[in-house]
Amino acid sequence: MNLYIRKNLLINRIFRDYVADADLFPYSIDESILDMTKSWRLFGETPEAVARQIQVRIRHELGLYTTVGIGENPTQAKLALDLQAKHDHELIGRLTYTDFPEHIWPITDLTKVWSIGHRTAAHLNRLGIHSMGDLAHVNPYALQQEMGVIGGQLFALAWGIDRSQLAQIRPAKEKSWSNSQVLPRDYHQQRAIELVLREIAQQVIARMRHHHQQTACVSLSVGFAWDGKADDGRSGLHHTRRIEPTDNAQTIIRELVTLFREHWSGQAVRNLAVGLSRLSASGHVQLDLFQNPQRQLKDDRFDRLIDDLRDRFGKTAVIPASSLLPGGTMLSRAALVGGHNGGIAMIDEQTETKLILARLAPLFTAQWHCQYRIDVVNNPYGAAINFFLDIRRTHHRERSIPLHTVATQDLEVLERVVWGIRQETALTLNFVNFGHVRWPISQRWIR
Repeated sequence: MNLYIRKNLLINRIFRDYVADADLFPYSIDESILDMTKSWRLFGETPEAVARQIQVRIRHELGLYTTVGIGENPTQAKLALDLQAKHDHELIGRLTYTDFPEHIWPITDLTKVWSIGHRTAAHLNRLGIHSMGDLAHVNPYALQQEMGVIGGQLFALAWGIDRSQLAQIRPAKEKSWSNSQVLPRDYHQQRAIELVLREIAQQVIARMRHHHQQTACVSLSVGFAWDGKADDGRSGLHHTRRIEPTDNAQTIIRELVTLFREHWSGQAVRNLAVGLSRLSASGHVQLDLFQNPQRQLKDDRFDRLIDDLRDRFGKTAVIPASSLLPGGTMLSRAALVGGHNGGIAMIDEQTETKLILARLAPLFTAQWHCQYRIDVVNNPYGAAINFFLDIRRTHHRERSIPLHTVATQDLEVLERVVWGIRQETALTLNFVNFGHVRWPISQRWIR
């Protein structure tokens, strides 16, 4: 996934040679929208010629093939990409208002059309709409009355109408924080399901607190496994609950667990999602009159201390002991990027080395009665390498001070970081939990 992200950044850098930043919108990890209305004539005689020029350049510079959809607006370009370009020999598709009915209206499998999912397609089928042509000729007011705002959007989609301007993208009216997880297997036991629910909630709460916000509404979504559908045919459940504004992890998790227990009836679970909305600034702690105020203040300081440790040393620097129980997913997902295997780590060895040395400098003062050592500890469970400064002073307890965490298990990356440290300090480096292995570059034993 890291390699995917790196290639995405390189491709978008090429796109910026053809459009201004305001006319480029990265739509997803593998799609971008370019508004070339003002610039395509600078690069070719037709939009197709410019598209082909961009394809060839990406192929030559990055070794990647790209598909291109061309339209008179973003919606047409997206449909041309999905429905035409991927099946075209040149990997280019084009739609216009003129030929839109010819190419789009005959489609009967509505789920093939961007933005129409299985549930929406089923709803349209119940209304007697079985093709894009049917959708284009339905009464738009009746459709909007039946389906709400989405009804009007679907009617516009059937005609290829999209008046959005990339340079005028509107931010979301209300920001929220959420995270979902597809479980590695079907979960049947309530204890295991609630364990993962707590882990997801802690991650979302930490993100919210990092932005100094609190929530007044929690939401829980549960997706059932194929063999766990409810008696009424439901494939899952979704519920929200208004609460007093808070950023306290225990309070929010307690509400989510209560929601789960109230509405779950024993079905096998394969997907969990947690959302926090109705956000507001959290500049202070709102005490509960019916609870011990000192306990509340202590819990708040504890939450923020855990956040600071994870921000500095990684998500697995401090984890609940419960995450080591069967069913816990926090450790196994720590190295994932967007829920996917990270693959090649995006580590800047020089930056990592400078961070370690910068944190070492104020802690190291040469004294005759002190012994200093840098401990390099392999943490395979957290997919990371931890650096500590070990200080031994006569008649004092030994101290081990965290310096930095390098989020990788790549020994080649680590060897370069260690080499950089040794160029700047004569302190002994002690390697822990590495086993009997050699450095990949120098082929010397790690010791």
